[in-house]
Amino acid sequence: VSAGDWFAPYVEVCVEEGLMAGTGEGRFEPRRELTAMEVLALEAKLGARVRGEAVPSFPALSELAVLYDGNGERLGTIEDCIYEPKVYYGYNTLYFALPPELQARAGEGKVSLVVDVGALEEWPLDPLAAYRPLPEEAVRYEGGWDSFRSCYTIDFGEDFNGQAEEVLKELDGLMEQEKGLEGRWFRDAVLYNRCLGDLGLLSARHEGPGDLGERMGWLQEEPALRGDVLGLMEAMEFWQHEGLWWEMVDQWDELDWEDMYLQGLRELGILNGIDEAGTMAPEGHLTRGEVAAVLARTLRPQLRAEKGDYALTPVELGDWQVRGVAADWLALGRERLDGTLEGAIYRADGKILDLEGGFVWMDGRAALGHTVLAPVRRGEQWGVYDVETEKFVLPYTGWEEFYVWEWDQQGTPRPRQDRKSGLWGYMDRTDTWAIPPQYEEAEDFRDGWAKVELSDGTEAVIDTQGEVLIKGGSLENLGDGLFLFWEPNISGGYFINEDLERTNLDPVKDRVWGNLVRGRAVWSEAGNGYLVVEDRYYSYEGEALTPWFECAGPVDDEGCGFVVDWGRVYRIRFQEEV
Repeated sequence: VSAGDWFAPYVEVCVEEGLMAGTGEGRFEPRRELTAMEVLALEAKLGARVRGEAVPSFPALSELAVLYDGNGERLGTIEDCIYEPKVYYGYNTLYFALPPELQARAGEGKVSLVVDVGALEEWPLDPLAAYRPLPEEAVRYEGGWDSFRSCYTIDFGEDFNGQAEEVLKELDGLMEQEKGLEGRWFRDAVLYNRCLGDLGLLSARHEGPGDLGERMGWLQEEPALRGDVLGLMEAMEFWQHEGLWWEMVDQWDELDWEDMYLQGLRELGILNGIDEAGTMAPEGHLTRGEVAAVLARTLRPQLRAEKGDYALTPVELGDWQVRGVAADWLALGRERLDGTLEGAIYRADGKILDLEGGFVWMDGRAALGHTVLAPVRRGEQWGVYDVETEKFVLPYTGWEEFYVWEWDQQGTPRPRQDRKSGLWGYMDRTDTWAIPPQYEEAEDFRDGWAKVELSDGTEAVIDTQGEVLIKGGSLENLGDGLFLFWEPNISGGYFINEDLERTNLDPVKDRVWGNLVRGRAVWSEAGNGYLVVEDRYYSYEGEALTPWFECAGPVDDEGCGFVVDWGRVYRIRFQEEV
């Protein structure tokens, strides 16, 4: 693979993630078609990646349940047993017959079954979890020929929670699954897909044999189809991550469903069409280069084609983890050897700022807004750090957390609860009430406005002098001189501008959070928590802007912000104002 090859950046990502490798002698062969089995193996790797593990090496399954005759000679396994209907329900007894050749060897004497299921407990999604606790070591269960019923019986006592037959049939299925897999490169991948249940998906356009043994051989020869990309997306839980279903559901009646989802991937810049018209051809064959591009573009959004009005730049943080997102900085943390938390700040210019042993105090909030001030904690001491000047504007002191949050370098009154009356007011930096306590609840000022709850439970908007500007209904301060306002008993809402006039804009979703800047705000499907899945940007008109991220921070005055996607951090820059 040469640096100038079109597929080079995609291959680099796939190798880094342990998903794909070359074909030998430094070659990648991007035009070589994949087989259906190679796709299934990739699904196993992607499923394991989502779960933070590797595809495990499974122990041999042939010894899970072994049948012996009265002399201790091996007859076969539970797969050779022919289950007979239960005679007495409520008894933990297996009734079974044997094929003629095995019955001739066993005769009408004793038999025994050695069951060893302890190793299965370590499997991902233990297939016998519903029947545990089970014996941790191999146990021999004795039985023999029952002349009255003309079959063999084995009693399992109290083991297997009285469901011995069900457990053995499950083992039978696992052992059947392993047929044709012994020594094959894809054995563990196939078993892993089976354990997780929701992996191992191929396009319905494949028409393979139903017999398991024949199917294993067929999968190694059958060319993979472009529609099989959807199985890869399912394995990495892409649909939940990107929210693509909700974007495409209105087209359900217009397109073939596979083509519909492939069109969605094209719109996201993940999979190209086969021609200029954007034809997705789900029945077309799938090449190694296409798969490498799909996986890399999914896991590294900056590689996506035609991303629209934004650009992403990766942010390298080493072993630091993101704890909170502001417009121009990130709150970082990592665990020290002694188990305590070490903190720092990453600034948009790439500099990591030391907090002298402290860490940014989040108070359960991941969205830190547009402030340049960071409340920090070191042991039982508190301070305020200015990200721009790289100095503590309030050194570490014994102040309580309560006072740190209300400290404001710009002098804007901050909400404080009066400890005697329990009411809220606004205090200036001299510890003087700028607005006396009189509210049931009070929020921070934003652009000179603040939302409060009056004593009668009515919501209102006040200015920094305490004058009521808007009263009644439900209000949300979006910044940029806009409020989202709902009148009582009226469905829907509308915007009110800084002149307290109703605008002609359509209301945005009711989950907007963070300031509207350059026409954009962050909207969260699941609330304000960090790494909540499906954060995205919205315009003034409530139009959803692609893409969706795991976490999206507020946009600064230059149209930049921080986002987290697929576990990686990026600086996002919007090209135009909405």
